[in-house]
Amino acid sequence: MLLLFLLYLSSHFFGWFLWTNYLIFDTFTGKIQPKLIATKVEFKSKDKKETLESIYDEYLFLYMWITSCGECYKSFPKLQSFYEKFSENRFMNVYAIHCWVRNENEETGINKVQELGFAFPCLSISFKDPFIVESEVLFYPTVLIVNKERELVFRGDLDAAIAYIGSFSTSTLYGEN
Repeated sequence: MLLLFLLYLSSHFFGWFLWTNYLIFDTFTGKIQPKLIATKVEFKSKDKKETLESIYDEYLFLYMWITSCGECYKSFPKLQSFYEKFSENRFMNVYAIHCWVRNENEETGINKVQELGFAFPCLSISFKDPFIVESEVLFYPTVLIVNKERELVFRGDLDAAIAYIGSFSTSTLYGEN
């Protein structure tokens, strides 16, 4: 009887997770139908501009965040660990993308990441940029994963994104045969 009760509770909470994921990201698991990114994207760093093509090889992991989001800051240690795990991987690049809003500029988020002592790379983009609209980023934080064909293949939260990447084979992630 206890086993049935525990099964009920776990399915209830897991179901809640799936349902809230669907309401927020329009997908239960984060995985979406591949969608070609048509917009020319230009991110800014402190000293230069980066395009979508210039910052990735096979996969691009984008952690979209804003400065007024407490949950974004709470996830930074997990993002840092994930970045460290994949920092030497030439098949996936990990970036935090600060979406700056009114009264901020391109350097606001980059400075905040450095001030907090994190080492993951941070770029910035206006929250009104067509890329944000095209990618359907409605809530923060949101993780986007783009493949080498320039298709958006994932939109969801950090935990689901890490699980999604974990589902890749070793040969996919590290180019092993």
